[in-house]
Amino acid sequence: MPGLIGDRLLVATHNRGKLEEIADLLGPFGVAVVGAAELGLPEPEET
Repeated sequence: MPGLIGDRLLVATHNRGKLEEIADLLGPFGVAVVGAAELGLPEPEET
């Protein structure tokens, strides 16, 4: 699966609510969700 590194999935968002929702869905499968902010990635400009 693209973006899957071991048991972690990078979700390219800074939206905490979205990350929590995805983490709740994938948690039972042993997949931890990592957000863009946790990796120090900048927020994209709104256009």
